[in-house]
Amino acid sequence: LAAYALALFSKEHAILFPVFLALGEWIFAGRKPWEKPRRGLYLWLGAVTAIYLMMRGQALQRPFDGGEPYFASGVPIIVRALTVARFWVERYLWPSAAGLGLADDFSRPLIPDSGMGDWRAWACLLGLGSLFAAASVQALRRRAHWAFWALLPALFLLPTAHVLPF
Repeated sequence: LAAYALALFSKEHAILFPVFLALGEWIFAGRKPWEKPRRGLYLWLGAVTAIYLMMRGQALQRPFDGGEPYFASGVPIIVRALTVARFWVERYLWPSAAGLGLADDFSRPLIPDSGMGDWRAWACLLGLGSLFAAASVQALRRRAHWAFWALLPALFLLPTAHVLPF
C-alpha cells in the first residue's frame, strides 16, 4: 500500500494499478476482487486512491485538467474517434511492435484530424474496436492470457494519452 501511494504521487497512471491487479488475478489465477480473501486488499487500495484524489483536488486548482483541448469545439465525435484510433495505431502500436519511431512529441500540428473518408483511420478504429471487444469478452468469459496483454497497454495509456475523443 505504501509503494502504491508513492507511485500515485510520482506518476498519474499508477492509479490504474488496482485495475491491473484485479484483471491479472482474474485472468491468471481465477480470483475475483470481491471474494473474501481479496476484498480487504481492494478496499485498502480504494482508500489509498480516495486519499490521493482528495489531496490532488486540494493541491491543484483543476486536478483533472489536461491543458488545452486537443480538438477544437464542434469537431464531431466520430472524427475524434477516427483521429484517436489512427493516432494509437500509428504512434503507439506500430512503433511498439516495430521498435521504430516511438516519440514523445504528439503536438497538435503533428497529428491532423482524420476525415470521414480516411480509410486508414476507419481500419484503425474497426481493428482496435474489434481487438478490444474480443479481448474483453475473452478476459471476462475464458480468462485468456492474450486478452490481458491486449488490454493492459490500452488501459495503461488512458491517464496520460492526452489525445482522447471525449
